[in-house]
Amino acid sequence: MIGAGNRAKQGKSLFCQTIIEHCDRIGIKWREYSISDLILAYAIEAGLLPKMTRAECTDGHVAILVKLGNEKRAENEDFWVDQIHTAIVRDKPNVALIPNVRFPSEAEFIKGFGGVNVRVSRLNANGTKYVSPSRDPNDQTETSLDFWKWDFEIRNVAGRPYWLRRQAIALFEYLKDGGE
Repeated sequence: MIGAGNRAKQGKSLFCQTIIEHCDRIGIKWREYSISDLILAYAIEAGLLPKMTRAECTDGHVAILVKLGNEKRAENEDFWVDQIHTAIVRDKPNVALIPNVRFPSEAEFIKGFGGVNVRVSRLNANGTKYVSPSRDPNDQTETSLDFWKWDFEIRNVAGRPYWLRRQAIALFEYLKDGGE
């Protein structure tokens, strides 16, 4: 199991998508378990949002999803993790990817399952830390893992997606070959 975490718009999805494509090329059964997709499905079922994909969400839709995700975590911090756990046990993939780890309970779940957590960080072209202008930089979804002890860190530089993809494959191969 590999969890990719950090703040919004850092490259977590591209990191996981690259591993998915690599697994397809080499014949490894994979499955992605997106917490944000779970929250979106819950919001649609509850009538809070119309039927849509995550890519179709506006900033307003994302604000609703963040609020809903936080509300359900306040009721039970493992609300979303429990659903992922059930799906992983049911599916039994060789590689489980979680592209949006944002809270300690999520990172602890991955570690408890024998997985690794990867911080994907994005830098601006000038080397400064990227902060998404579409998110509240002080919201707990953006800050709760700022000081987490990650197993690995991938540095994504704006305008260099190929570099991120190369790092993703290298890390995956390292883990597949027994590193860690």
